[in-house]
Amino acid sequence: TLPGGFSLDISSMVERFAPGIEDFRASLREVLAAEDIEALDARVGGFSDSGFPEDLAEQIGRLRFMYSALDIVDEARNLELDVATVAGVYFELLDTLSLRWLRREVESLPVERQWHAHARGNLRDELFSHHRALARRVLSESGSGGSEGLVNRWFDKHHRQVGRTRVMLEEMRNLGRSDFATLSVAIHSLRQMLSAAS
Repeated sequence: TLPGGFSLDISSMVERFAPGIEDFRASLREVLAAEDIEALDARVGGFSDSGFPEDLAEQIGRLRFMYSALDIVDEARNLELDVATVAGVYFELLDTLSLRWLRREVESLPVERQWHAHARGNLRDELFSHHRALARRVLSESGSGGSEGLVNRWFDKHHRQVGRTRVMLEEMRNLGRSDFATLSVAIHSLRQMLSAAS
């Protein structure tokens, strides 16, 4: 039992997510961007060179890309879509809307006090939540049949709202420096975009 009287049934959670996690792991190389595959290959190669068996090196190398697996698998279940389709849209959004840059900037924020750590954690949670919500909207509004072209179709459909957010994020990115205030505005703009495009 967790604090507050909440209980967590681990076995049922494993049963719920395990098949989808396996599907996600199997499709990972199909949905990653080229630079991510290069990073994955470099990590796997590093572990292999250190003496790890090839299969184990691959498993360990993929761990850094598993951070969103539960969100992706859960959305696939909710939308009744295959995991690879959801993952394809999710990872494509990283680069088409500067989400990859946002994640890196949030992770690199300096933490000097406990409250800085809380603030950074809140920004990270909010960014992940908006990313998941955006993937859900793209998939639910743009149809099924594979992930190819779904993001661009959704962006075209909501070009005014997406365009404003894209310009703002690109301007922030071009400044070359970020702080808590700047990134808070950037992440808030994603929420505004989702609201305006509803």
